[in-house]
Amino acid sequence: MISWFLWGLLGVALIAGAYSYFFLTGFREMIGCHIGMNITMTASVLGIATGIVFAYQFPSIYTVVTIINTLVAVMIGVLFGSLGDFQTVISGAISGIMAGIMGPMLGAMADQPFLLMTCITIVSVFSFVVVCFSVRLEKEEQKGASENGMEREKD
Repeated sequence: MISWFLWGLLGVALIAGAYSYFFLTGFREMIGCHIGMNITMTASVLGIATGIVFAYQFPSIYTVVTIINTLVAVMIGVLFGSLGDFQTVISGAISGIMAGIMGPMLGAMADQPFLLMTCITIVSVFSFVVVCFSVRLEKEEQKGASENGMEREKD
């Protein structure tokens, strides 16, 4: 019973991540190094979430789980890092390595994986909402600044 719930929570986190990725692709031109690094750090939560679920589901093959999860987390980090410049790709890969190694450790040591995974899912969804909102707000600020600059040139 609890394993299906953990997979469901992981699914919710991955869906939130996928939605955020597709939302952020529309703002690619304005994602620089700084906001790209924030995006990749937020996406690394997905690597932690997958590691917790994998470690709980497959405790007897911990080494293989850690290797697979690290590869998955690096791919997620590089994918989100590709929204920005090359520096954000590197940041995504490094974040993925850290999350890929930390996730299984947390999953193996968790005495209440249901509570931990619920917390991670809430944190990841909230983080993606904040990142998407901040990028959208930044775009509106840039648009407003360019319109004010155009009005000044007309005067």
